[in-house]
Formats: sequence, C-alpha cells, structure tokens
Amino acid sequence: MVTPPPSSTVAPVGHVNYEGPVKLNVSTTWDIKGMIKFVEALRANRQIHLLRTVSTPKRDGMEVWLRLRSPNPLKTTLLAAAGVTSVEVGEQSEAEPTTPVLIVTLT
Repeated sequence: MVTPPPSSTVAPVGHVNYEGPVKLNVSTTWDIKGMIKFVEALRANRQIHLLRTVSTPKRDGMEVWLRLRSPNPLKTTLLAAAGVTSVEVGEQSEAEPTTPVLIVTLT
C-alpha cells in the first residue's frame, strides 16, 4: 500500500507558486456549456497545459488533468476563471501520491 505524502506537500498548490501536474475534481450545477467555458478558460491561459478531461460517472462534473508550465499561484488563477466559486485542496490518490488534487466548484 502506498502512503500518501503529508498534507503539507499538497497545500502549496493552492497558496503559493507551483509548477507541475495537478488533478482538478470539478463539480457543477451548470449544463455542459458551462463546463466547456471553464475548459476554454483553462486553454486560454498560456501557463496551463491541459492534459486530459474526463466526465465523472454521475455526469455531475469532470476530472481535469493539467500541467502548470511555470510557477503559478493556481488557486488564484482558477478563481479568476468564469463560474468558479471555490477551490479547495482535495485528498491525494493512492495511485498518484505525488500529484496534488484540487476540488473546484462551478456554479
């Protein structure tokens, strides 16, 4: 069993500059057009390289895998995107213990 890193290694993603891979768990009450606008906002940001988007099984959101190309305060960047109401640090996955997870809520 893989032990996740201490939570102190995850917190910097949201609070200070960070560079590397990130997984976003996006939940929404929007229709598909709202999620498309969010993904387009991510693509428009030159500091973000979008790797993959996958719909959740319940179709109430999506998983977004991205890579930050240069040190960037990700939480601030995400909160500036249209429709984003909150960004919280999520729990690490046992499969990807070094990839930070953020929970993004869209309205």
